[in-house]
Amino acid sequence: MMKFIFLNRLAFGFALIILVGACNNSISAQTQSDYDKLCVIYKETLKKDISPDMQAYEIATRAEKEVPDIFTDFEHISSANAEDAYPLLKKSAERATQKPWECPVIKDYYDSAYQKKLEREKKLK
Repeated sequence: MMKFIFLNRLAFGFALIILVGACNNSISAQTQSDYDKLCVIYKETLKKDISPDMQAYEIATRAEKEVPDIFTDFEHISSANAEDAYPLLKKSAERATQKPWECPVIKDYYDSAYQKKLEREKKLK
């Protein structure tokens, strides 16, 4: 009888550990970082056939609504020089999430903006 009670408690303990672990995993899966959400905003917006000004407007509008906790940082970073914006965003994301972060779509967006800036400057010379 004691052995049966011990095994039941042991089984309950393992079930509890598995349940708590599953809850933590599902919570972290549900709570995708705001920086990952921002990456999705860029991906979805840049797929649209709209002007660059409209893309920038939609990205900013969606970011304000969908990732309000990082919107102020996003505003400051996105107003930085194009060559500095992605490295600043990456550093901010990694500091906040405590893990490596990449978003090739955002990197390409700012790299392209920087290249356009260089081309405009070349034409002015």
